[in-house]
Amino acid sequence: MSFSWSCPYAVGGCLTLLTVAVLAGSFVPADNGAARAVAMAVTAGCCTALVAHRWTALALTALAVVLTAALVPFAEGVVPALITAAFPVALGALLGRGQRWMRTR
Repeated sequence: MSFSWSCPYAVGGCLTLLTVAVLAGSFVPADNGAARAVAMAVTAGCCTALVAHRWTALALTALAVVLTAALVPFAEGVVPALITAAFPVALGALLGRGQRWMRTR
């Protein structure tokens, strides 16, 4: 079991997550953190459904959580914003990974 970024889907997933984060930060209003989190959750789910290795999917999920945490406004504090960012992205990634698991079994 080795962690490899040689998979083209992993590199493409990173670029896709960065692109969606920039687009969500640019076009979604700053007070609408839920729309930004949903956009990142859907993207994380699509990216984790395409990669074959579970560690690569975990790394893509972590990147999506970090990018979403940077997009969500810290109105109530840092910890609630991180929870708000992490939950939908982790759920989207889990659904994407589960879809891949069901398809390959």
